[in-house]
Amino acid sequence: MSRFIVTLCLSGVLLSACGGDKQKAEEEKPAEAKVEEKTTEGSSEAITAEMLAQKYNLEAGKTVYEQSCQSCHMMGVAGAPIHAKKEAWSDRVSLGMDMLIKKSIEGYTGEAGMMPAKGGNPELSDEQVADAVAYMISEVI
Repeated sequence: MSRFIVTLCLSGVLLSACGGDKQKAEEEKPAEAKVEEKTTEGSSEAITAEMLAQKYNLEAGKTVYEQSCQSCHMMGVAGAPIHAKKEAWSDRVSLGMDMLIKKSIEGYTGEAGMMPAKGGNPELSDEQVADAVAYMISEVI
């Protein structure tokens, strides 16, 4: 089972490298604007459950998590912080929502592991990724 999950995550990473066409990028601009509005407004404020509930759709984020993020975040594949494990998220939460969302949308490789752009699912909008990040953070604060 764990081989399947690793293969699934690695396949997502490879697929994310394939990129999309310019039309998809144009279609996502409204969602990007929404995400930017959410993350720049009060970006220095502490992350609280109330703030997350006001700025993000946590129910939609849970759905995205279950469909696209869970395969890596349930077992810590490629260094992914395990879902709802507070100590795995503490350093990341201190980065703030802006940075967490940016790294989740654009992808990130660091000492602790890697995060493929949009979790390896280029079909996700920036807003969906932001909601999924907010949902995961809401589970550990």
